Amino acid sequence: MDLSGELGGRPYNMSALVFALKVLTLPLQQMLPYLTQWRGKVIMILTYVLARACKIFQLKLITTIFYPNFDFDIEVVDNVITRFSYSKTIARPTYDQLSAAAAGVSGPSGPTTMAGVQLGTASSGNPGLVPLESDNVDLSAEWYFADTGYVSIGYYEKRVNNFAGREPVVENVYGLRDATAGPRAQAAAIALEALGEELTDTNLFAMVAATENNVDYYSIPAEQFEVDYDVLPNSDDPLMDFTVTKFVNNKEAKINGFEIAAQHFFGESGFGIQANYTTVSGDVGFDNNADPSVTQFALVGLSDTANLILMYEKDAFQARVAYNWRDDFLNSQARYINEPAYTEAYAQIDFNVAYQVNEQLSVFLEGINITGEDTRIHGRTSVQLWNLAEQEARYAFGARYTF
Repeated sequence: MDLSGELGGRPYNMSALVFALKVLTLPLQQMLPYLTQWRGKVIMILTYVLARACKIFQLKLITTIFYPNFDFDIEVVDNVITRFSYSKTIARPTYDQLSAAAAGVSGPSGPTTMAGVQLGTASSGNPGLVPLESDNVDLSAEWYFADTGYVSIGYYEKRVNNFAGREPVVENVYGLRDATAGPRAQAAAIALEALGEELTDTNLFAMVAATENNVDYYSIPAEQFEVDYDVLPNSDDPLMDFTVTKFVNNKEAKINGFEIAAQHFFGESGFGIQANYTTVSGDVGFDNNADPSVTQFALVGLSDTANLILMYEKDAFQARVAYNWRDDFLNSQARYINEPAYTEAYAQIDFNVAYQVNEQLSVFLEGINITGEDTRIHGRTSVQLWNLAEQEARYAFGARYTF
């Protein structure tokens, strides 16, 4: 529905819309791990490679739901427009977040019968996830002081429910068994103690392999057993535990901020400037001082941004140089189990030059990150480096033709 008219002698526009979303069911094919293989310090997860060994998981997304949208603007004084908008929106979970199949299955850091060994890891979605729902309110005022010039300021607020957070759960996947914690490994540990040998992952494997293959433990070096033998699980071995990171709908949050923007061209020169600054705040952050064993929910990807663009547009020629800045932000609250990852503040300079040869043909030259700025990701402190990406400038020359 669209309406327009005058209110108190001032022109206004109003629109309202209600739309519906329907259920969608999709199949997902997942290749299945089928066996653990112990070889000394390494516990490998073997995976079927044949298509017939894959499993089909059904992903059911959402039922029919109605969502409203409402927009209203009014020119309160000449060339000054105020706007109000309300909408209710959703964001569907991704296919990976919905998948019931555990993926990225990896073995433990060593034999699990030994102290201090980290469990193997896997990640899994959740077919029961519901869409993220957001109630959005936007208020803004815009002053158009020239045909191509304006200044605007706005406030936005989003109240979001059903965030999909990540939660580590210790459980078995695919019925995989753990030869490193079964009766053979426990008996080998007792035998090593009786011989006065140190309990290490190499010695433990060597004793299990020697016993299982009727070989004298001292007949070859312990390290040679890792080369010559494998130990596979059997029905006497316990199920292997993994730290499985799962998606769950477990939080709600509020996101709000301000947006300031301006644009101005200098007479008929063709030169202009454009600038904007956006602030972002959220009420759920990550506590770096919290117990690392505790899973935290936090809003990711929130940061202030700014752009400054110098422009030239005249006749068939266009040119832009842009400075783009983004403040530091949390990009993952579980880079490894419960450890966060922060992308540090970053800025880059881009340019674009284009020439319209005729109505159909234009040519352009663009450069991205022309100063070769790098990106850095760290953990709870800036000295806990996760990733450092050395980046170079990228350039492209091309043409566009419209038929």
